Amino acid sequence: MGASRRTSHSITGGCPYSVRRSGAQCHDFYRSLRRFRSGLSALQGIKHAGQTERIEAFLRETDTPANVRSSMTSLLKRGEPIPGFGEVVPGFGAVFYPVGDPRGKLLLELTAQVYPHSPAVLLAQRITEETNDLLGERPTIFFGLVTLARALNLPPGGAIALFALGRTIGWIGHGIEQYQANQVIRPRARYIGPPPLEKV
Repeated sequence: MGASRRTSHSITGGCPYSVRRSGAQCHDFYRSLRRFRSGLSALQGIKHAGQTERIEAFLRETDTPANVRSSMTSLLKRGEPIPGFGEVVPGFGAVFYPVGDPRGKLLLELTAQVYPHSPAVLLAQRITEETNDLLGERPTIFFGLVTLARALNLPPGGAIALFALGRTIGWIGHGIEQYQANQVIRPRARYIGPPPLEKV
């Protein structure tokens, strides 16, 4: 599990594990590669890249930089997170990056360099400023991906497609390693709940 683990952010996430688990059941390497569907399914979860849908909806609803404050206020009053900014703002506040997701920051910077006058970039910059000022949160990679996809005029769902494309090489590495290991993965579990009731 050496090389692919380093290239795909370890196997703690659902996607690489799903790919390895599915691949471990196959007797044919090419059939195991088709099992990447399990990785794609895990990727679409709302705690992972599936949150790009919420970010896309938030950006569509907000529409222009002039509407940012009112859109954010509306979400916060309803007790909803702001997409792309963790639990408060969609697309902001990555759990694993308490001081900010460096991938999101870099992606936004590079997108702004290439498309400085794009409405998508101007809107993202305003949301980033407001969210940082109001909540101290910084954008995640998913907010950066949605911004890039909008700057490129990709259709809805383009951001998650870009993310999946980037992860595919790591999944292929996991599939190769698991196939070569020729071992079935058997997850182990340990009960940690309350002790069973004693018979009277």
